[in-house]
Amino acid sequence: MGLFGAFLLSRVKRFQMLLRVAYFIPYVVATVVSGSTWESLLSPDHGIGQGLANLGLPFLKDVAFLGDPDLALGTVAFINTWQWWGFLVVIFLAPMQAVNRSQYEAARMPRPLRGRGGL
Repeated sequence: MGLFGAFLLSRVKRFQMLLRVAYFIPYVVATVVSGSTWESLLSPDHGIGQGLANLGLPFLKDVAFLGDPDLALGTVAFINTWQWWGFLVVIFLAPMQAVNRSQYEAARMPRPLRGRGGL
């Protein structure tokens, strides 16, 4: 996912620095702050589910993301991936931007001609 994020970010021309900062903020935020924020967001009493229920969308009401054994592992894996994604994007983006554009153009394979012995 980090390599894919770096690839997408390398294609962006406008607001690239803003997007880099947005990707990297979860990594810089302390783990304790991130954990308590996610705990509040995923709380069945006053989290996202309750907020959506107040807006008329009750499908996540009373869902205990961290309290249900079937959901807890996936939830923690998602939060961990979210926190580390920005670091991996920066690690992959730095060498991608160091490569000269002419090397990307030279590496492109030409398309085969149709009807002249091609498949």
